[in-house]
Amino acid sequence: MPFPGFECTDCGMCCEELGGMTATEEDIQRFEEEAPEVMDTISVFHYGDYRSADLWMDMDTGEECSGCPWFLGNCLIYEARPAVCRNYPETLDHAKASGCRGLNNGQPIQEVSDGHA
Repeated sequence: MPFPGFECTDCGMCCEELGGMTATEEDIQRFEEEAPEVMDTISVFHYGDYRSADLWMDMDTGEECSGCPWFLGNCLIYEARPAVCRNYPETLDHAKASGCRGLNNGQPIQEVSDGHA
């Protein structure tokens, strides 16, 4: 995830605006061990021995929501957060395309280069 010119600002933009996040089998196992409260709010799908889950589900209604229900100004499950969050943004191009505010500590994006963009 981290690359030259990127430093997370903890702004929460990715938590509030990107949507459609899913959890992997490893994420689900981490939730079961470290954040069991998450298991009560996600829809887990079974694919043989593998599980996946929709993450952005309203804790009260079970309906899909437009932002991460675990981000309320800060991440309530930070230590157990799923891989999709841990690995955001995947590349410099991904950060640029999604409008990530962690590029070059808020400096203009064109000043940032990882040599692969």
